[in-house]
Amino acid sequence: MTRQPNTSLRYGKINVYTCQTCRRDIVTIDIDDGVTPFMVTCPECGNEAFSHCYEVNQQLRPQWEWFRPTEDQLVELTREELAAIQANNAAPVTITEDDAVLCNREHLEKGGLFLRSVMPRPSAPSAPGPGPEAGRTA
Repeated sequence: MTRQPNTSLRYGKINVYTCQTCRRDIVTIDIDDGVTPFMVTCPECGNEAFSHCYEVNQQLRPQWEWFRPTEDQLVELTREELAAIQANNAAPVTITEDDAVLCNREHLEKGGLFLRSVMPRPSAPSAPGPGPEAGRTA
């Protein structure tokens, strides 16, 4: 899967989801073009957190980012997702890993993005310092 240039009006935009129970704000950023949900699960209490639909201060610092995974990342995300479901569910998970990957791939193909903690970005290279000729006068 090749990354396409980001042309979305929401690329780089900040959004906030507010939990209706504990009132926690979940600050996100869209780092890829795609579709994000109106509601997410609050990582604090597990209840519903609703989107402010990007009508928020764009200077907020995000803790989470919406991204389009590569194929390898998609498979790994699916494994982690299944393990988390299994760990939090008394009943055995009956979906196979292959079926779960297909579901997540369909979500991705329909434009859906995935959520993760903000990943560190490589810093921009600094401007080169003065060369050996700096400071010499003719």
